[in-house]
Amino acid sequence: MVKSVPLRLGHIIWPSMVTVLVLLAIYVSGGRLLMGALSGFQDEIERALSQRVPGEVSVAGMMGSMEGFSPTVSFSQFSIRADGYEEGWIHLNAARIRLDPWQSLLSRALRFDELTLMEPTIKWQIGRQQGPLSLPDNVRDLLNTFDSVQIRNATLISEMEEGDKTVSLAPLRVHINMVRARSRRTVNVSVEAPEGQLLTAQGFGIGDPLLFDRFYGELYGQLTGLGLSYLGPLMGHSVTADGTANFWLQASGGLPSGVIQGAFENLTVADNDSFYLKELHFEAAIDGTADATQLFIQNGQLASEEIQAEIPRLQVTQAAEGWELRAHQFELGPLMTVLVASQILPESANTMLTGLNPTGRVEGLSLAIDPLMDPFSAWAVEAEVIDVAMRPFRKVPGLVGINATIAATDQGAQAWIRATDFQIELPRVYREPIALPS
Repeated sequence: MVKSVPLRLGHIIWPSMVTVLVLLAIYVSGGRLLMGALSGFQDEIERALSQRVPGEVSVAGMMGSMEGFSPTVSFSQFSIRADGYEEGWIHLNAARIRLDPWQSLLSRALRFDELTLMEPTIKWQIGRQQGPLSLPDNVRDLLNTFDSVQIRNATLISEMEEGDKTVSLAPLRVHINMVRARSRRTVNVSVEAPEGQLLTAQGFGIGDPLLFDRFYGELYGQLTGLGLSYLGPLMGHSVTADGTANFWLQASGGLPSGVIQGAFENLTVADNDSFYLKELHFEAAIDGTADATQLFIQNGQLASEEIQAEIPRLQVTQAAEGWELRAHQFELGPLMTVLVASQILPESANTMLTGLNPTGRVEGLSLAIDPLMDPFSAWAVEAEVIDVAMRPFRKVPGLVGINATIAATDQGAQAWIRATDFQIELPRVYREPIALPS
């Protein structure tokens, strides 16, 4: 009796397997015949696509095939009229759509699950759009129609306004893969230039990744020094650098936060006021929107040709009127040397710092500035310093061995000195320093 059970199961399973294999063979063979004759129904396919995707579809040619068990239609000169797109039509040299046979059978209508765009040209006009960057509604709806969207070997042409003229930036090569599984979205992005890789990123989350304020998820990847140089013109600067920055970003209903680890060498910003850093290393956490940003930096290292300075902790906050910087426990001498050598500060500030040549240790620093790019036009600083020394400069006396609390603005300064033994240098009055013992 026991031995007969496997035999009975075999008599049931084996014919079922053969039947399934025969049906699959018929399905694949019939599918290939039907897909091969699909080009004769081009007008009907265009009308069906125009009803299924947002926009009027026009193709120059089409060819059907089977990829495994999935029917696939390849198009040449695939065009979509999108009312929200400035060019009027979206033109693609080639595109491929994969049909979902099971969903199409259940709904008795065409249902697509994958769209592949091959070598599209994307024009990005920078500076002409107010508010956060977003795609036209028709284009966004088109991409959200499919469970999987692949953009391969796309050419990104960026145009930026400079005064009364429009400047075209170097074209970039972009690869994007977006997959939707129920409510979960997965995104992979790669951006390349003729010189090399600029950016790689992967992300996942829920919501619409094409609408930042409706997406909840994470994005992580790497920005290269070459990528930083391509980002420079978008911020109004000419930048060159070697190295990489690894990042992890999180979006929650339009509120971003993230962590960045950067290690760059030979960082040069060439503008009207240019500067150079041999090394720049940092770990940073960022939180807030574009108009209310908080940046927390630790393990910051700056180096000029021979001098290296460290900033263990730095906090940068965008206030209602300007920026606030707070730092703790760093050596003053190396940092001032690096700042002067790199030419980051204005020429007047470099002249003053070179003349004063300050040394010592800063226990705490709070600096408020109005415009970030012109910090010495309006500023206020409070600092706690230990064992500070500086040379006499113009009408400022030289000091040695000072412990003090300093409060200063662009209008004037006050200092509360706490020291047991220190010296004052007044070279225009006395030849020797004045010692003030406790």
